[in-house]
Amino acid sequence: MEQGRWRPAGQRPTPGPLIALRAQPAAATVAVLCAVVLTALAIRYAGHTQAGPLDARIDGWAQGHLGITSPTLRALTLLGDPAPVTVMTLLIALGCARARWWRAVVLTVLATPAASGLTEDVLKPAIGRTIDGALSMPSGHTCAVFTLATLGVVLLRPRPPGPLGSPRRLIVLAAYVLAVAVAVAMVAQGFHYFTDTVGGAAVGTGTVLAVALAIDAAAGPVRTRLAARADTAGHRAHSTL
Repeated sequence: MEQGRWRPAGQRPTPGPLIALRAQPAAATVAVLCAVVLTALAIRYAGHTQAGPLDARIDGWAQGHLGITSPTLRALTLLGDPAPVTVMTLLIALGCARARWWRAVVLTVLATPAASGLTEDVLKPAIGRTIDGALSMPSGHTCAVFTLATLGVVLLRPRPPGPLGSPRRLIVLAAYVLAVAVAVAMVAQGFHYFTDTVGGAAVGTGTVLAVALAIDAAAGPVRTRLAARADTAGHRAHSTL
């Protein structure tokens, strides 16, 4: 416990910011890089109806080596469908609510629909890239799974030393492995070009980090005002004794 502060017996410690202060510059840098990558891809492939040279090489390799009709690929694709993503989002939000980490609850319920809405309602129509007549950039499935994986980074960030450090790293690593696998499945089955999945990963990752930083920025002044009011009330109560 910090010097000069006290907590009533049985009261849980108040969860800290979503992104540690020392990590916020790095998180902001990654969010900006995601925006830069997405912008570059949007400019390069706006209005395109077929694969570029890079996509043709990578897509051809994936489809030739992994098989378009693989049951494993179809199962991986389901992980990015709206229903599973919604269920996982609600479970994460409920876990954060149980821990009374309200910033994390707000992040979870905002980031996933924000990333999805940005992808489907704004970016796809604006970029206008198609595959077999369907809008394709950025990949919505890839965006969804990278949104969930980045939520894992923020909410389960390792805090060594401690017994939970290694398991948290393994969970985050597994989440990103699955996210990459879903992106590969979308390419191998011909649903997206490779660069569509890069754009989807950028949207999902950047949205989570940007929303987390915004929540921390907004919650900081609120917490300061509440603490000041509590201190004022405490001083008044002390003066009346």
